[in-house]
Amino acid sequence: MLKKNIIITGSSSFIASKIIEKYKHKYNFIKLNRKNGYSFQKKIIIKSPKINYLIHTAFIKDINNNDFNYRANLKSVKNCLDFCRLNNVKFIFLSTFVYGNTFKLPIDE
Repeated sequence: MLKKNIIITGSSSFIASKIIEKYKHKYNFIKLNRKNGYSFQKKIIIKSPKINYLIHTAFIKDINNNDFNYRANLKSVKNCLDFCRLNNVKFIFLSTFVYGNTFKLPIDE
């Protein structure tokens, strides 16, 4: 049986690295991150076999520039959704970011 192909953005992040480690024997991962040229501003272009899923975990969190964060993160989600729509790929969005002030740690879901 052929392994399914999964694009994973933010592949060097905590949550993405744990997913890759746990499922690397079951799936082929195409890792996108800043180190290998992934940009929030550019469209995703992958020249490879059929992509089955795109897991989006990439996120910019510059505490000094909320407007930039908003625009960049929105653009990255749009680019991922466009890629999925054009290539008939299933989209999975994961985030561990918390908005607002926290009153206790650990934070409840």
